Amino acid sequence: MSEPDQSLNLNIARLVQAMHLQTQAINRLAASNEALVTAMGEAATESNGEEEPTSYLSGRVR
Repeated sequence: MSEPDQSLNLNIARLVQAMHLQTQAINRLAASNEALVTAMGEAATESNGEEEPTSYLSGRVR
């Protein structure tokens, strides 16, 4: 195998590794978002449903 071919293979391997790490990070973000939505849903069902929310999801007060 020539040196350019070896260099290309090394670069491809690095790209695949970076994509794998990126996929793992995206999966962690998705899991944390799912946990947040679940917690917010549970908190909403704990209230009696008659009270108006006092703030938006961003934290800005109504």
